Amino acid sequence: MKYFGFTLIIFLIICCNNNKVDKLIKAGDVFRDSGKFDKAILAYTKAIELDKNSAIAYNNRGTVENSLNYFSTALNDLNQAIKIDSSNSAFFANRGVAFEHLNNIEAALVDYKKAVFLDSSSYLALNDLGNLYCKKQNYDLALRCFDKAISKENLFSLLYNNRGQVKENLDLYNEAIIDYNRAIKIDSLIDYYYYNRAIAKYHLNDYYGALKDIQIAIKLNKYNSIYYYSRGMLYLKTNEKDKSRIDFKKSYEMGYEKGKIKYFEICNKKLEL
Repeated sequence: MKYFGFTLIIFLIICCNNNKVDKLIKAGDVFRDSGKFDKAILAYTKAIELDKNSAIAYNNRGTVENSLNYFSTALNDLNQAIKIDSSNSAFFANRGVAFEHLNNIEAALVDYKKAVFLDSSSYLALNDLGNLYCKKQNYDLALRCFDKAISKENLFSLLYNNRGQVKENLDLYNEAIIDYNRAIKIDSLIDYYYYNRAIAKYHLNDYYGALKDIQIAIKLNKYNSIYYYSRGMLYLKTNEKDKSRIDFKKSYEMGYEKGKIKYFEICNKKLEL
C-alpha cells in the first residue's frame, strides 16, 4: 500500500511537471508569433530546464534563433531536438534553414529531403527544398517541388511567387506572371509580389504595366532602395528622364550603389569615389 502511494505521488509530480512544460511551450509560441523573441526564448529555456527531453522545446527555441539569425546556436538546439525525436519532419526542415544560412548547402539539401521523406504532404518543406534547388540553379527540380507543394496547399501565396521566380529564370515570363497574379489574388499586401511581376513585365517590354506594379510595391514598402532604382530604369524606358533622375538619387541616398552610378551617369557628372 505504501509502495502504491509513493508511485502515485511520483506520477502526480510528473503530470504536474509536464503540464508546466506544456504551458511554457505554449507561452513561448505566443511570444514567438507576436515577435517577442527574447521572451519566447526565455519560455522555451525554462521548459527545457524542467524537461531535458522536450524535443518540441528545443525545436521551437531553434526556430526563434533562426529568426534572430543566431544560426549556430539554432543548429545546436535543432541537433538536440532531432537526437530526441528523429521522426519529426519539421525538425529537419528547420535545421535545414540553419545549415543553409551557414552556407552548408549540401547539409541543408540532405535535411530538406529528409523532411519531405518524413512528410511528403509538408508544403513548407517542399517550398524550402524548391528554394534551395533554385539557389543551385537546378530549376527543373525546383519547379517539381513547387508544383507538388501547390498540389498540397493551393492557398499559400508564397508558393506561387516562388514558382513564378523559377519560371522567370527559365524565361517563361507569361507563365511567371500568371503565378504572380495568383499570389497577389491570395495576398494583395506583399510588396515583392508586385515587384517580381514588374520584372517579368519588363522582360516582355510592358514598361507601363511594370511601372504600375512598381508603384504599388513602393506604396506598400517605401524603404526598399531597389524599388526606386527599378522604377528609375523603367522611367528611362518611357522617356521620363527627370523622374528617373529623382528615383536614382533616392535609391543611392538609401544606400544602393547602382543608383549612385546611374544618377551620375544620367546627370553627366563625374562620379566621386
